[in-house]
Amino acid sequence: MEPQRLDELLACLELDSNAAGTLAGFFGLVKSEIPAIIDEFCQFITRDPLIVRRANVSEINLHCLKNSLVLWLESTLSGPHSGAAFLESRRRIGKAHVQIDLPQEVMFTAMNCIRSHLLTFALRHISDLKQCEATLLSVNRILDLELALMIESYRVQQQDQIKNHERLATIGQFAASIGHELRNPLGTIETSVYLMAQRLDRLGVIDEGMQRYLVKARKQVQLCSKIITDMLELARSRAPQRQLVSIERVVDDVLDGLMLPASVIQRKIITPNLSAFADPGQLRSVIANLLENGRDAIGGAGTLEIEGFPAKDGVAIRIRDTGPGIAKADQPRVFEASFTTKSHGNGLGLALCQRIVSAHGGTIELEQVASGASFLVWLPNVVADRAGFDKAESTD
Repeated sequence: MEPQRLDELLACLELDSNAAGTLAGFFGLVKSEIPAIIDEFCQFITRDPLIVRRANVSEINLHCLKNSLVLWLESTLSGPHSGAAFLESRRRIGKAHVQIDLPQEVMFTAMNCIRSHLLTFALRHISDLKQCEATLLSVNRILDLELALMIESYRVQQQDQIKNHERLATIGQFAASIGHELRNPLGTIETSVYLMAQRLDRLGVIDEGMQRYLVKARKQVQLCSKIITDMLELARSRAPQRQLVSIERVVDDVLDGLMLPASVIQRKIITPNLSAFADPGQLRSVIANLLENGRDAIGGAGTLEIEGFPAKDGVAIRIRDTGPGIAKADQPRVFEASFTTKSHGNGLGLALCQRIVSAHGGTIELEQVASGASFLVWLPNVVADRAGFDKAESTD
């Protein structure tokens, strides 16, 4: 929202200097009650079953949300209510709601909880009838303004999602048009490289330089094939073919194929017998993309850590690296298709991960860590028939 539009809303709601003075006076009375009001707000949103099922509403980020909400409510009552700083603070709060996937309907009803607390407090503690009426009116109006600003945050998020979907549609059209044409010549090149290597072996020719070039050519063909596959997977909406999957087995398969250099230490901490009801191929793709990103970020020496553990009616997988991390300015865009910070990246991997995880009803997020990068994947236990889940077979 632009400052000019904010000024228009302030005028429409008659939130002038008199209203600001009334709110400031009320703030002096209610200030000590604000932490308790915010506690009730957070208890309200975490009672919602949809919120409870989501892994990204952790104790840590809920604690951070509480702190920011206390500051928000204090500034709501004490002012000022205009200017770039005010808008930026509201943008941060709205972004926090969006990041924990707080549904708009829950936000509305939880805000009404705050409204009820404030109005009840005013009725009980302001004996002057005229002052009490002015306070009730001003509180209602300022909370209406705050709701309008919160809704703006959701609108911005929806616009970003629409742009991302449009980008995916463009990628899909592009992939569909060139995928088949590229696979045939790539297959020919790969076969030719293989036959050349076989011919050198039969002739007994030992040429280490030529062998290195053939290996390099084969890897580049495989890279091109993977890009085409990722583009097609990203574009199509293929429903997961779920079965009971051993998390450790999938991780081990990916690590075997990743062939990490000796300078990269792998640390695996997975709860024994941890399983998820998921598409094994798609889950491999998610884990492989995250581990490859971590390996590339490390570059030389470093550590890749893979954790797997039960979390809130589901399974969480955390993949963390000791690389340089992701710049703060780039963090909001990491899941956008075609966005990449790599010099030779294509920006498809994380977008594909998000599409797959979302199709499973789960979440993926970039966690805030002191160093390196950490991604947390959460997959829900979505099986309605528990007996059927227990009978499902693990995949290799």
